[in-house]
Order: sequence, then C-alpha cells, then structure tokens
Amino acid sequence: MHYTPTSALTLAADPSITDESIVGRVLGGEKQAYEVIMRRYNERLYKIARTYVKDEDAIEDILQETYVKAYENLGKFEGRSQLSTWLTRILINEALASINKTSKLDAFSDQIVSPDIKKVQSAEHQVIRKNMQEVIEKAIDGLPQKYSSVFVMRELEGMNIREVAHALDISEENVKVRLFRAKKALQEVLRKSMDGMNLYSFGGQRCNRITEQVMNRIRT
Repeated sequence: MHYTPTSALTLAADPSITDESIVGRVLGGEKQAYEVIMRRYNERLYKIARTYVKDEDAIEDILQETYVKAYENLGKFEGRSQLSTWLTRILINEALASINKTSKLDAFSDQIVSPDIKKVQSAEHQVIRKNMQEVIEKAIDGLPQKYSSVFVMRELEGMNIREVAHALDISEENVKVRLFRAKKALQEVLRKSMDGMNLYSFGGQRCNRITEQVMNRIRT
C-alpha cells in the first residue's frame, strides 16, 4: 500500500487501527506502514523531548534517532507495555545521551560560536522574556487592588507575611488568604490567555520533514 502524508495522517488518527496491527504490517515487510506510527506519535514525542532539550535541531535529531532505533528493534517489542510507552523510553534514553554529549562539548562550542550568534540568541531570549513580562504584568494589573498589593509585596518585593500584614494593617491570616486568592486568580488569567494555543506544536512541514528523513533511512 502506498502512503501519502495525508493518508498516513488519516490512518494514524483512526482509533480502530491499533498500534499492534501497524507493527504487524511493518514486521511483515510493509515498511511504509511505519510512517503511520510516526504520524501518530510525532507531536507527543516532540513535546516530551522538549522537556529535556530546548534546541530545536537537537530535538529533531533525537526524534530521528528514536524512530530509527525503534524500527531496528521493532521485533523485540513484545506488547508488555503500550507502544507509546516503549517509544517514550527510547526517546528519553536518546535525550539523556544528547544532554551528556552536549555537556562535554559545551566548553569547546563556547570557543567557536561567534559573538554575533551569541548576540542573536541573547536578543531572542530578551524578546521572549519581555513578552512574558508583559503578560504577567497585565495579569497582575487586572487583579483587585487588595490582592495585587499583597502579591506584589510578598512575591515581587520579598516582604514576609508579618511585614505585609503590618503594612496593610490586616492580620497575617488575611494576608495568606489574599495571597492564595491572588495566585489562583493569576493562574486562571494565564490559563485563559493560553486557551486555543497549541503549545509546543509539531506539525506541518516539520512533521513531514522528520517523517521523510526517517523513512529514507529505513528504506536504505
């Protein structure tokens, strides 16, 4: 059977097609069926990898190595755990290996990375930090004053509970209650601001690129 990106995605999203059946096809010689497994777990594995490694190129390398090693050892998958769990374990091992390798190269890479590249990376981080700062500041500003004042005094200025209570002429218990409510309100505001966002998404061309590269390695 010939698989296009669209058909592979359709099969990957079909709950009636089990992982075991796809594995059986691959082991039976239908190499192209492996693409369905990748399409099914690309985004999940990407999000997990990103909790270990932040560099996008490194993450893509980790994903590729994970899928290639999983393919090479697919016959050893005995179904004692879910395929997704088995893939995740391989991914974590690859991520940890990447971290170990990177740590050994850090000193050397610092010597060869040009100052201009470092400036660009620093500028990107500054933009991200500024955007996040604006979101948080807006959320704090939106709190009722009795909550925002307690939050700012305690969390931003580092005043202890007793100092805040004395400054506002309220009980220490009242300070704790207001601080708790302020944090809950901020969590809700930030949660709503993220509604509809697909954080750490891994689709489109990136998904296609990883899948195509792995399939090319498998075929050869």
